Amino acid sequence: MKNLSVSAEKFSSPPPCSAQMDRYLIYNAEFKLMICRTCQVGLPSGNILRHIRMHHQETWKAHKPALKTHVENLDLAPLQSLTDAQPDGVREPIEGIKIVGGWCCSEESCQVAGISEQYVRKHAQKLHGWKATTEKIWFGCQLQTLLGNPYIKFLLLIEHV
Repeated sequence: MKNLSVSAEKFSSPPPCSAQMDRYLIYNAEFKLMICRTCQVGLPSGNILRHIRMHHQETWKAHKPALKTHVENLDLAPLQSLTDAQPDGVREPIEGIKIVGGWCCSEESCQVAGISEQYVRKHAQKLHGWKATTEKIWFGCQLQTLLGNPYIKFLLLIEHV
């Protein structure tokens, strides 16, 4: 298994903000991304307040002005840069984002991963010519995704689980 060392700057403190908002949201400096602590998902910059309003109504009602101020003061990445972000190979987990079991293609320089073994098997057949009579060219792994549906792109965390 590859070394999963974590650099301190990747988990630096969020910009100055209310400690009260830290109960609900985590700021990830590496990706300039807000993460919902409760749902364990990354939130695109334009969807943070909508997510809280739709999924956490009590929090929204109690803290609407503070949440708006908090989000306005953050250095957030545009959605396009997050959907394009695809770190190579194994990486350390992203604090606050749910870790799920999945499957990864083991062909050299192939980054295909998913939570469905059938999806990865079909990928192996179509792109790599894998046949059912040969050894599997995919393996079980742990995954995370920066953003939820419809922006899902899995990041490989731990090989061969």
